[in-house]
Amino acid sequence: METIAYRSLPIDQSDVRYQHGPDSEHRPGTPAGETIELSLPTSSVYPGTTRRVWVHVPAGHDPAKPAALVVFQDGWWYLDPNGEVRSGIVLDNLINAGDLPPTIGVFVDPGVFTDGEDPDGRKNRNAEYDAFDDRYATFILDEVLPVVQQRWALSEDPAHRAICGGSSGGNCAVTAAWLRPDQFGRVVAFLSSFAQIPGGNPYPVLIAATPPKPLRIFLQAGHRDLNWDQPEWNWLANNLRVAAAFAEAGYDFRLVLGDGGHSPNHGGVLLPDALRWVFRAPQSAPSGQLSVRAAQEGQQVAVARGSGERDSAQVVLLCGLAGSGKTTYAQGLEASGYVRLSIDEEVWSRFGRFGVDYEPARYAELSAVAEAALRHRLVALVRQGRDVVIDFSFWQRAARDRYKQLIEDAGGSWRLVYLRADQVLLRRRLKGRSRRFDANAAFPITDDIFASYLAGFEEPHDEGEEIVDGSSSC
Repeated sequence: METIAYRSLPIDQSDVRYQHGPDSEHRPGTPAGETIELSLPTSSVYPGTTRRVWVHVPAGHDPAKPAALVVFQDGWWYLDPNGEVRSGIVLDNLINAGDLPPTIGVFVDPGVFTDGEDPDGRKNRNAEYDAFDDRYATFILDEVLPVVQQRWALSEDPAHRAICGGSSGGNCAVTAAWLRPDQFGRVVAFLSSFAQIPGGNPYPVLIAATPPKPLRIFLQAGHRDLNWDQPEWNWLANNLRVAAAFAEAGYDFRLVLGDGGHSPNHGGVLLPDALRWVFRAPQSAPSGQLSVRAAQEGQQVAVARGSGERDSAQVVLLCGLAGSGKTTYAQGLEASGYVRLSIDEEVWSRFGRFGVDYEPARYAELSAVAEAALRHRLVALVRQGRDVVIDFSFWQRAARDRYKQLIEDAGGSWRLVYLRADQVLLRRRLKGRSRRFDANAAFPITDDIFASYLAGFEEPHDEGEEIVDGSSSC
């Protein structure tokens, strides 16, 4: 047990400044990493913008060896050795002390438009950071990191990839990891501006309604953050609501609540400990342990990875009617190391609640957008050698064939698992599910809807399918 020294609390919670620790100062004998400035004069995701990017590389690092990664929003503000955060100094100290593996920091300034006379009007920061969509993550993955990887190898393991920011850059970090947990498994977010996300803060509802994602999250909030005592646009309250949602959903997360206002000071002081915490070694789980949710429900999940040694990624395609237990089966595979892709959860995460955040008539359109994104992610995962389970229904043979070809073209192998269950049992399960309202029960499936599902379902025959008794999988 660690004993923390006593100190009195400040009476004035607004006029507070935290003192930086030794990891935020140049340490004698610690070799300084090299910082290289890059320029991104154009962008496909944010047309008309240009920006600067800095890459901080550990001293003596072999560029051919994959390094861990931290992406920082507000690039120079977080890199400035004379500023509040001093991330380059922090990385040098932690790496030299063995607290972090060799880690490359990528510091990305927000975009500015090249034309226009109003300096504030040229800034694209809020449009990039506050949006609840995958554009910023796509920009980092498709436009920034490929430039970095031309010179330095980066780890492809999301557990070795963090994204960090403060204020709008904080909620930007959460959003990038929430929508792309296959790429960013670690999050550091200081004084996040959840309150000003267009359309409102989606996370308290989304976190509660979406099965846990493989993320580790460090949050910092301030007692006197913006509008701390107001009923609306309250930065403090919104950070606490997000933190509470993560806690109630069982996430590996940490909240540090400090004094002071909307200042980078406290976050900068915390950065060394935040990075140590998110990159700490995982505690090993007992062999064969099921997911928390499945264990709580007392489910016995069939988890099969296939026999023999494999040289390529394996993708499990789940086929079955609604209520056959596909999600429970997929969660079991996820607990054994597979990446789970769910179109229902992707729609919920991106677009919100059926009939509440969008009109029911748009469901097919939004599902197509979500599926396109998941196909892109699937190909990337297969090329990385990651095993994947696709939590779709795959009702039609043509769709199954398309995905088989997609997987083979990406260099992977596939298994088709058909969860077969009695119709009476399926109807009973769906009746019970209709009382829920979450990503995997977005709308009630009536008898008429279920009849249409039966009419459109093409049962697999001679497709290399493995048949699983769905009556024991849900």
